[in-house]
Amino acid sequence: MAVEDPVITSRASEVYYEASARNHLTLGAMERAVKALAPVRGRKSVVLVSDGFIYDTTLPSSSG
Repeated sequence: MAVEDPVITSRASEVYYEASARNHLTLGAMERAVKALAPVRGRKSVVLVSDGFIYDTTLPSSSG
């Protein structure tokens, strides 16, 4: 049986919360950018350069 270290658990929660908040901010900015470009005719490209996202099962997924 593993023993849970409260310091490690607390730090992990803090890191996850901060990464999750950055995900939401970034995805919100991307959504606003795409919506702003929607009325413009023609092809558009939006490029996001990032170190990556945490795998967050609470984020809604899009199927298309």
